Amino acid sequence: MDGDALCDECVGALSEQSHLVQLAISRHLFGRPVIAVCDYDPRAKAVVTAFKDKGMHTLARPLAALMAEAWSAHHLGQGHPLLVVPVPSARGAKVRRGYEPTWLLSTHLSRQVPASRAVRALRRTGMVASKPRKTMRRRARLINTPTYQSRVDLRGYSVVIVDDVVTTGASLESAARAILEAGAEVVGALVVASATRQSPSPTEAENYGDTSLATGLRWRASQADS
Repeated sequence: MDGDALCDECVGALSEQSHLVQLAISRHLFGRPVIAVCDYDPRAKAVVTAFKDKGMHTLARPLAALMAEAWSAHHLGQGHPLLVVPVPSARGAKVRRGYEPTWLLSTHLSRQVPASRAVRALRRTGMVASKPRKTMRRRARLINTPTYQSRVDLRGYSVVIVDDVVTTGASLESAARAILEAGAEVVGALVVASATRQSPSPTEAENYGDTSLATGLRWRASQADS
């Protein structure tokens, strides 16, 4: 596709691995599927890191295409109009990046899934003190859960929640709670990668750090997304 920023090798490595995710907690998403495109292995980590923290926002399009395939494969909310709602980033992260990864994923995803529309329905109301959640251990993540509130009236709508990586599911649970309280039905959640299963060793993951952008990934010339 035009503007594709992933080589065929990487697309092949990330595709055909979609699976249902078992969350550490599941109160507000109980009985609703959480689907990941792939596990958060070293290659997936390199792609997600490039997308979120290295300015490669053009990766939103090919990643959303993989998410659309996973959506179709698992029959997520097919057959009726849906809202695609991203889990919002912390304000500081949005300012630092200059864009919001989950919103880019949601907009591209909604263009590829019939009868769906991306909506920035949630705002973050709770801040995690002291350090970013991504640096916390699993127990600390469960305790220090961000909170969200709906910015719009969602009564009568069905919603698919979108995030980039799921670790414990605490953020998805909090987002689902806000959406349910706003009167919508949550039919499931869709993420790029799941870190809920056994993670690779630190050494292996480090090997797919910054240097992976020259080896594991082969970038192609692409136009900036509008």
